[in-house]
Amino acid sequence: MKIHPSHSKKDLVEYIQKNNINIIDPDKLNKKQLINQLDKLDDIEYLSQPNQLKNLSVKEKNYIMKLSKQIISLYKNGFLFNQSFFEDKEEVIKVANEISEYGDIPSVRRAVKMVNDQFRTKIICKISEDVKEILDQKKKIKDLAKPKFDVKYGKFKVEF
Repeated sequence: MKIHPSHSKKDLVEYIQKNNINIIDPDKLNKKQLINQLDKLDDIEYLSQPNQLKNLSVKEKNYIMKLSKQIISLYKNGFLFNQSFFEDKEEVIKVANEISEYGDIPSVRRAVKMVNDQFRTKIICKISEDVKEILDQKKKIKDLAKPKFDVKYGKFKVEF
């Protein structure tokens, strides 16, 4: 399986360390040597896909952000199409489907969620494994910060 060229040396080293791949001193190898070592392995399916964080140019990312902000603006004005950049519901859903490919960008996830909530659609954002891990960690932190109510049974003596 061929490794996609959008992955940097740093990405490859992180992948090796995260998955406990037996390559000695991956930091000291250059990118070509790392690719040669990883090509011998079977389960590098993630690396054969384009790196979602690296495959956008500044111009493309600005375009995706603009579309996301237009959807967010539409949501904030109560989905009044005459005061927005969109003509109708189908156009909004089409744009949301288009930007859902770039789910690593927070504004995209927010815009798609707004469209899903309003129109009861099931558009799913594509999110890389690294961003999934970060989001899971944030969710755990939020869950641990919520107050809990513990009920304990038994006899208790309270003195004043």
